[in-house]
Amino acid sequence: MSNGSQSGPDATLSSTLIIIVIIVTLTTTMSYYAINYPAGSSAASTTTTTTPVSTSSTSSTSLSTSSTSVTSQSSVQTTANDGGYAYSLAYDPAKGELFVANSLTGTVSVISDSTNAVVANVTVGPQPYGVVYDPAKGEAFVTSEGSDIVSVISDSTNTVVANVTVGQAPFGVAYDSGKGEIFVANYEASTVSVISDSTNAVVATVDLGGYPYAVAYDSGKGEVFVADDISDTVSVISDSTNAVVANVTVGHTPYAVAYDSAKGEVFVTNEGSDVVSVISDTTSTVVANVTVGEVPFGLAYDSAKGELFVANSISNTVSVISDTTNAVVATVTVAGDPLDAAYDSAKGEIFVTEGSYSVLIIPDGSGSSTPASTSSTSASRPNSVVANVTVGPDPIAVVYDAKDNYVYVIDSNETSPRNFLLGEASLSVISGTHVVGNISIGKGRNYYMPSSIVYDSSNGDVYVASDLTQSVAVISGTTLIANISLGYSSSSLLFDPQNQYVYVANDNSPSSVVSVISGTKLVANVTVGCGSDSLAYNPTNNYVYVTNGCSTYLSIISGTAVVDNATVPYGSVTSAYDPSNQDVYITNNLEGGEGNLTIISGESVVGAIVTGIAPDGLAYDASNGYMYVLAAGGEDVGVSTVLAISNTKIAGNITVGSDAISILYNPANQEVYVTLFDADQVAVISGTNVVGTINVDGSPGALAYDPSNQYVYVVDLGFDASGMVSVISSA
Repeated sequence: MSNGSQSGPDATLSSTLIIIVIIVTLTTTMSYYAINYPAGSSAASTTTTTTPVSTSSTSSTSLSTSSTSVTSQSSVQTTANDGGYAYSLAYDPAKGELFVANSLTGTVSVISDSTNAVVANVTVGPQPYGVVYDPAKGEAFVTSEGSDIVSVISDSTNTVVANVTVGQAPFGVAYDSGKGEIFVANYEASTVSVISDSTNAVVATVDLGGYPYAVAYDSGKGEVFVADDISDTVSVISDSTNAVVANVTVGHTPYAVAYDSAKGEVFVTNEGSDVVSVISDTTSTVVANVTVGEVPFGLAYDSAKGELFVANSISNTVSVISDTTNAVVATVTVAGDPLDAAYDSAKGEIFVTEGSYSVLIIPDGSGSSTPASTSSTSASRPNSVVANVTVGPDPIAVVYDAKDNYVYVIDSNETSPRNFLLGEASLSVISGTHVVGNISIGKGRNYYMPSSIVYDSSNGDVYVASDLTQSVAVISGTTLIANISLGYSSSSLLFDPQNQYVYVANDNSPSSVVSVISGTKLVANVTVGCGSDSLAYNPTNNYVYVTNGCSTYLSIISGTAVVDNATVPYGSVTSAYDPSNQDVYITNNLEGGEGNLTIISGESVVGAIVTGIAPDGLAYDASNGYMYVLAAGGEDVGVSTVLAISNTKIAGNITVGSDAISILYNPANQEVYVTLFDADQVAVISGTNVVGTINVDGSPGALAYDPSNQYVYVVDLGFDASGMVSVISSA
């Protein structure tokens, strides 16, 4: 957070960070440049590109009747950030560095304004939001909403030197140079904590009521301005008495606050009304309302130019306001999701956090800013949606075909009355980002309900199982070549490369069978336990493991015969193989919504891990040897977690969001993807941290990875008349 600006708790998460630096001149052109970097990159791998941006001169209505419109052109430089989702930032003039709070990874990235590269990443408390710099102590103060603490970072060592406990859910933070104190807005506690920078201890608590979160210090009056996004007011606190001396009504949902020392005014962004309110600190009244872009979040004051830079999150612009006229004099279009801003007085640059793995830097024309690179190539934007592909109605599952480099999507047609009555289901065939075929895979009065899909690498064919018609369709390329009758309701499919069999789990009760297919022929039906649900293959012993949901044992198949049964808890659901230890992991949903993970080596149970919330999915990460366990939780639990398992130990417990559906490992960037149905997002995990979220269209469900183009395909489970698959580029 710079100049006391603070993003609110309802901000939309994004998968990347950008800081924008804007140069504003009284000429006919303005330029900006942007510094791009993928998550997890090092300073050495930082790339910088100069990107042209569109600008517009916008005249804004305010209480001031004089407004001069200036047309400028900006050049934005982008820098890499090792952290996750960046919420706010602050400038350190002593070191020439920017401190960026990454809320998803629990870190603060330190960026040098000389090289526009990340020079350090400092671990703080969970969910850091606000950050402010204390020049008297050479320290940065960072609020952590997830732990109710303020971390104190020394800019000499880039290490945490103290942690101060404050009120519940601290968000905004501001430095009071007159008193040597830090003011912290505690959103859920309805208070402001006052910290002495000499003792790093709370010396006062101001009870405000409401929901305070954005804070700014007015050095001219010795007052602190605190925005409350629920009451649409700004409270004014005297730092001499730590008492409220005024309450000012502003626009709808005030979000961030910044002090203009030259004018003696406080600027407040109002995200709900798309205006910036200007408060006179002499009268504590609003003297102007300036219309800016859609949903303004953070802002920063440029003392050299007498201008305010406002990050407009939804319109993807930065508005430049003159404090002389209280009017917008320039609008800079940026790549997307600008959140907060900070002013670098030494370089004459504005740094803006944005929704991508980069920092955009906008020079204001007053400093010595120069782009680190003059390349005009567009910056790389990893983990971004590059296409939305329209497929058939109600897509539910997806698989990659390595032979043709096709992605097959099951279109269940559940919400199409015509298709339901005729019993039609189909496959959409995608190459890259285009549908190249549509295959009818079932027709008849018994509705063809496809349930799962698998690829057979030995013949390059794709197999689709139907629950109601009790059959398996075989597709080669874009042609249906066979329909194999099973006589059982199927639930899942697995390909065994050793014997080139396709195994079909059929979940009939009280006993179930696993059908074995070779090519287009049914070669065996193997009796297993009750409610067979999922299948896993172990290449070290060529065993196929079958979970039996309503039995207390796991069936182990070799070829076409059961060779053993391993005792597991009742309610086994999914299974996966871990090549690092050659074990098979089995998820078990127990009574009361609890669950555990059973670990099997060969034919013996070697371990069990309590997962808490009932686990639903598994994904193995070859880069770190972790088995990731998805514990979706469901609506009653309200939150989903992912456990990172190393052998038989929990290495991390990762909160990802609500109503998670599927999990997938991406070998291209060594990250794990989790679809979040309710949030319309895909969470991205690296190691034991969420490093970003990707907004997608619809309600994301199934996932598939295409190594030929490094795309991740995300199926929309919204059950609409026209289906959608979002394509994410990980390159």
